[in-house]
Amino acid sequence: MNAPLETQALFAKLSVGEAAVLLGVELVPLLLSDSDDQADALLLEEGIASGQTQVNEVGDGGVVGQVRVLHRGGVPLLVLQGEQILGAKQNRSFNSSFLVEPGAEVVLPVSCVEQGRWRHTTRSFVAGSTTLAPEIRARKLKRVNDSIRTTGTYDSNQRSVWSDVHEYMEATGTHSATSAYEDARRQRAEETERAMSTLRPVPGQVGLAVVRDGRVVLMDLFGSSRLFARAFQKCLRGALADLPLEAAQSTQNKASAAEAVRAALKELGSAEPTRMRSPTNSETLSGTSGSVSYAAAVWKGAVYHCAAAG
Repeated sequence: MNAPLETQALFAKLSVGEAAVLLGVELVPLLLSDSDDQADALLLEEGIASGQTQVNEVGDGGVVGQVRVLHRGGVPLLVLQGEQILGAKQNRSFNSSFLVEPGAEVVLPVSCVEQGRWRHTTRSFVAGSTTLAPEIRARKLKRVNDSIRTTGTYDSNQRSVWSDVHEYMEATGTHSATSAYEDARRQRAEETERAMSTLRPVPGQVGLAVVRDGRVVLMDLFGSSRLFARAFQKCLRGALADLPLEAAQSTQNKASAAEAVRAALKELGSAEPTRMRSPTNSETLSGTSGSVSYAAAVWKGAVYHCAAAG
């Protein structure tokens, strides 16, 4: 019998903690009792802040769907599916999670999340403080998985991403002169930051699931508790971002939210995966089973990050 794939083995070992409710959404911790913290890497904001990583436009003219990443660090760099980079000619978001090897210079696939700007505001990108809202990330993940399966590319369907951003602005009553997701998110940041201050990672936590009305909208899962702890604020900020003001009317309870996550993990474990060599020379694994899909960055037999959508 063949050994389980990296993602299948990880899904099988996970347990589910007690849900917390913030702003009407259920946040369910994903726990791993034997996390040995071997899957460690620099996060994008750490690499940029320390001068070990640069993210630039591709060439002088730029390419909407691509950015160039130069990583001079001594340990790998992890970029997360759905995290933002801000500045340069327009804000972008990564289409999948990738692990960039030390000393590598690579071109990675991204989506524009600022339709109304195409001019430099900074020479290089800076790291955003959040991932995109869960619903936007979930839709994009499923489209990218379809692209991987049918064309062997990480295409997100740019027009659909722009449509998702506009829908987000309408749902949250926000506005941006350049149709920038980041501008709209910041208009609701005060409420989000207040709610975030009440939640911390629990021992053994390696991930977070966002549940709304019995549906697992999105999960972020890391290969170690240490890596998750450093990414926790970014993931939590994103998890709370797309909450419509009326979402507090959710009738979901903590016990059923946890059960929904258990069911999703079981379904993910049965997904037929696609393994693909990524632009960074590491690998990605992606799969879909029923209504759930996942995409993961793997390297040397370890899962570094996995995003899943229901």
